[in-house]
Parts: sequence; C-alpha cells; structure tokens
Amino acid sequence: VLAVLGRLGLGPQTDPNQVGRAADMIAEESSPFREMPFNRAKELACAMADATPLLWGGSVLAARSARRVAEALRRATGEPALCADAAELLPVICSSDPRDPFSDPEVDGPQQRPVLLVMDDHVPDPRRAGLEEVAQRFDVPVHAIDLPLGVDEDSDPVRTYVTLLMQGRYMAAYVALGLGRLDDVVQL
Repeated sequence: VLAVLGRLGLGPQTDPNQVGRAADMIAEESSPFREMPFNRAKELACAMADATPLLWGGSVLAARSARRVAEALRRATGEPALCADAAELLPVICSSDPRDPFSDPEVDGPQQRPVLLVMDDHVPDPRRAGLEEVAQRFDVPVHAIDLPLGVDEDSDPVRTYVTLLMQGRYMAAYVALGLGRLDDVVQL
C-alpha cells in the first residue's frame, strides 16, 4: 500500500523489498538464539526492566518510533514509560533522586530510576547533546537504539522507521518475557 501511495505522490517513495530486508535483518539480530553480548535487544531489555524509561527521538520518524516503543514498554511492564520532547524530559531527569549505591533491593525494594533511551536515526539534533549531558550530570544512564549497518539517514524513511520500531519492540518483548508478562502482551 505504501509503495502505491508513493507512486501516486501521496506518501514517501518506498521499496517494500528494502523495508522487508531491513525487518529481516532486525529479526535476525534480535533472535532469541543469539547470545546477550551479540543481541542489542536483550541488552536494552536488561537496562529497561527495572527502570522508568524516558524515550526521545529528535526527528519526526525517531519521535514516532519512540512513542510506539514507549507504548510497547508500558504494555510489557505495566509501568510508566514516558516519551516526550527534550524540554519535557529535562525536568524529569533533573528531579530524579541520586542513585544509592548501598541500596539493597531485598530490604529497600527496587529503585525505579529513570533511563534515557534515544532513538537515533542519525539525523543531527543539537538537543541530543544537551539531553545526554544533563542525564550524565544526574547519573541517569543513556542508551540508544541506532540504525543498523546498511541503513542510514539517507535511506528510505519507511525503512528507517521500521528498523527503529522493530528494535524497540523486540526489546519490549524481552522485557515482558523477563517479567513473566509475555502471555499478557501477545500483541507487541
């Protein structure tokens, strides 16, 4: 449908085969059979599982994928996941309590610390550096979902969106699996 809309001038020009190849590449990279050090989705799931995710994307496509990934994380965890512009995320980051290195989750309960997840489609945005700098100052970890090799900022916009979105959805599925909520979240 998108290819037809693109040919009619009603949407972006897209090659469904390239989008499909990119989706297959992400599925391969995020396979449950890949070990954690080689599976970015599993690594990110570990970072997000016990945290309050704050998602940000600088470009329109990155912001849209960030919103969809935040929705998937909310369904996966049953907890809040905030997707907002940099100006709205800054006060949340600045108001976070300092990390207590002596906190014992068995005694004190889990610490719900924020984690900043940047959807990086390689479109330069000056707000990103400021956001990451403030996050570092307040000891908020920063992670990114990047475009894989072979996909760059000059790629088909649908291909870019699909790669960011699928990486985030695989991450959310691994979070749900780790929390024992995968059966509750089959529509991820």
